[in-house]
Amino acid sequence: MGSLIAGAGNQLVGSNKYVIHISASNAATASWNFQWKAPTIQGTGDATMYIAGVMGQPNVRLSSL
Repeated sequence: MGSLIAGAGNQLVGSNKYVIHISASNAATASWNFQWKAPTIQGTGDATMYIAGVMGQPNVRLSSL
C-alpha cells in the first residue's frame, strides 16, 4: 500500500517494494533516505514497515529511525 521514493544514494528494487543502497560506504556515518507516500484511497488500519540491515564492521551498531 502506498509507494516508496528513493532518496540520494538509494534505489528501488523488487517491483519498487524495497529501498537499497546503491553502493557500500566506508565512511564513519551513513544515511539511508527514502520517503513513503500513503495511498490516495483512504483506508483503515495500520501500515507496517519492516527494516533490515547488514553491517560489515563488528563495532558499528548504532542506528536511529
